[in-house]
Order: sequence, then C-alpha cells, then structure tokens
Amino acid sequence: MGDLLFKCSICGKSLAVDVSLLGRRFICPECQNKIHAPPANIIFRCPECYCELCAPGKLAMQDFECPNCTSAITIPELSTVRCNNCGLVAEIEPDYFRDVAGQEIECPECHESIPVPELPRPSRQNREDREEIALPRGFGRKTMKLDDLISSIPQAQRLDVGVCPYCGQKVHVLGGNSYVCKSCGRIMRMVNKPPAG
Repeated sequence: MGDLLFKCSICGKSLAVDVSLLGRRFICPECQNKIHAPPANIIFRCPECYCELCAPGKLAMQDFECPNCTSAITIPELSTVRCNNCGLVAEIEPDYFRDVAGQEIECPECHESIPVPELPRPSRQNREDREEIALPRGFGRKTMKLDDLISSIPQAQRLDVGVCPYCGQKVHVLGGNSYVCKSCGRIMRMVNKPPAG
C-alpha cells in the first residue's frame, strides 16, 4: 500500500508517511512536538496518478496534496476501489469493506474482478523501532532520489533536518545537492529542489 495522510494533532500540519510507519512516533517538522501516525480506516486512490492512499476517517472531505503527484485531492467519506478494466470507482460502506478486505469483488459495470485492499495495521516493532524519527520540513512530497535504483519515495522538500529516511541516523553532506548516511551507506541526491526562501 502507499501513503498514510494525516494531520499533526498539535498544530494541524498536513503530513504523509509510508503506511509501513503506521503507529510510529515522529517529531512534527512544523511544531517539533511528538506525534503518532494514526490508524487509517479510509482507503482510496488519487484521481490523477491512481496511487493508493489511506487516511483516518475524521479527515473525510478535507483537502490534501497527493504525496505522489502533488495534485490537490479531497479525502472521500468512504473507502473506494477502482476497476482496472473500465475505470469505475466504487465507494464501499465500512461494514462491507471489513467483510471483503483482502478479497475481490465484481465490478458492477464490466463484471471484472476488483481487488479490495486490507486496511493497514501497525506492524509489531521491537524497541529500537519505537524511537522517535524527526520528519524533514515539508515531509510528504516526493522530491528526493535515493540511490540510483529508487526513483521516488515520499520524503522532504529539502533535507534541512539531516536525518536518513531509512535508518533515522544523521546524514552528512557529500556534494552540493548530495548527502550520504554514514550508518546505512545510502546516498541521497536532491531533485526538484524548491527555490530558497
């Protein structure tokens, strides 16, 4: 699954993290308070790039920015699935969604099978994984390239905080727009760097 959209419970900053970080504790890049990535009960796709997103139900009908394509999106009130054959987008009631999660349903339009994703759950973590992670300023936009094999992951507009998005350790300047993590050895090259200001 893709990204979890949520808001800082203290300052209301819109944030996005990979769903694998669900339940983890973060430091908000805006207010520097400790926050958690909350559980999600709405699953939907971006209407522009079709990437899979999820969000807590209390954010229904609120506007966000897609962390993949940066287009403006509105979080739906119900979970949705999209037929890959005819493009139909179907809303699914919460009770029925729980019954069919992880299975397939029939498209009412073209009768092809539509896979229904499962709601993301926090994974069991050992003590080291529960350490706080400082999210870089602007976290939630795909503007960093990690290694040459990974074209895009939701990260920061810029690496001001100097924290590796993989292992959480400090990174060091390697060149003008490049950083290296001395802990895991990953090289980060900045792309689409926004103007200073």
